[in-house]
Amino acid sequence: MKKIILSALLLCFVSVLFAQQDGAKISFTSPKYNFGTIKEDDGVAYYEFEFNNTGANPLIVQRVSTSCGCTSPEWPKEPIAPNKTGKIKVGFNPKNMNGPFSKTISVYSNADPNVVVLQITGTVTPHEKTIDEIYKIPVGDLRFERNHFALGRMFLNQTYTETLKFINKGTNPIKVTANNKNLEYITVVINPQVVNPNDFGSIVLTYNPKLRNDWGFVVDRFSLSLDDKSMNNSPITITGS
Repeated sequence: MKKIILSALLLCFVSVLFAQQDGAKISFTSPKYNFGTIKEDDGVAYYEFEFNNTGANPLIVQRVSTSCGCTSPEWPKEPIAPNKTGKIKVGFNPKNMNGPFSKTISVYSNADPNVVVLQITGTVTPHEKTIDEIYKIPVGDLRFERNHFALGRMFLNQTYTETLKFINKGTNPIKVTANNKNLEYITVVINPQVVNPNDFGSIVLTYNPKLRNDWGFVVDRFSLSLDDKSMNNSPITITGS
């Protein structure tokens, strides 16, 4: 009886062994691909990993997962016959992925091995912002890169200077002046005072905490006048501590 059981177990083991040897086998031409340098503005970059079924039975790709939502895979849904090839198409979206990247793609199948990890690498050069993207805060026909002086931590025995840049997007020259007469602890210099169309200007702020004579978090605001018309609805804000 024992001999019969041992013989049956041995037969099962040999059957499984031969089944594994005669099953589907997946072999990729290369499991890695380097995109090199790609531009964020160029959109999704694609590459196809080619594989071959070197086994004796049909190969079924069950699913493909990626290490990042920026990577999207496509794979054949039909069985791949022995000695036939298939492709895993990978799309990489470089949006907001500036600098070097390395992503993996895991391919699950009924083949040996049942999981193969592919890899894509490369470097993304960032989107180059246009003038309109940089200077997008409107004050009349002027456009500012920002309208806030964030001075951070300040000490009474020091003065602090910062600059805001702007561009004249109108069709006529604009005279720019600051309405800060009631704020004796700040000095504002605008250069140039008359800005031609499509030319740049700057607001240079000098802040004296000792004259402000206050403690803790402080907020100040002043407005600009364009061609002597006050722009009270678009103030410039100053914050510090």
